[in-house]
Amino acid sequence: MIKLINILKELGEISVTPYEYDYDKSKHKAFFTTEDGTKYVVYFDISKGEMKVDFGVLYEEDDEDDDVDFEIKTNKGNIYRIMSTVISIIRKALSDFKPNQIKISSDPKRIRLYKIYIKNLNGYILTKEDTFNLILQRK
Repeated sequence: MIKLINILKELGEISVTPYEYDYDKSKHKAFFTTEDGTKYVVYFDISKGEMKVDFGVLYEEDDEDDDVDFEIKTNKGNIYRIMSTVISIIRKALSDFKPNQIKISSDPKRIRLYKIYIKNLNGYILTKEDTFNLILQRK
């Protein structure tokens, strides 16, 4: 019974403790590392009132061009904590930049996960979705 309650609590809830992350407002990105040492980067590109969000596994950081795999599935059993961290980073960027629109593009599986988690983004509503994209507008 406790396991079922924990699983239900995790899906889309902010009660899952995010990983600690390093947030760089000036470079529009944040980094976090999981307990197994996998390093992730979250990008939030801001342009004309729109914020585009993407994240992936970081292999090498460089001032010019990061080596990132946006498609890899690590399948290490920590997806809820990873998504909680990504949403926490998005919230931080929203408070800093206050975009009118958020665009999230990814593969269909991650889009379904994002859709569960975005319900916790106060002040924004889902206005458009397809297999690879979610668009949210400021209320």
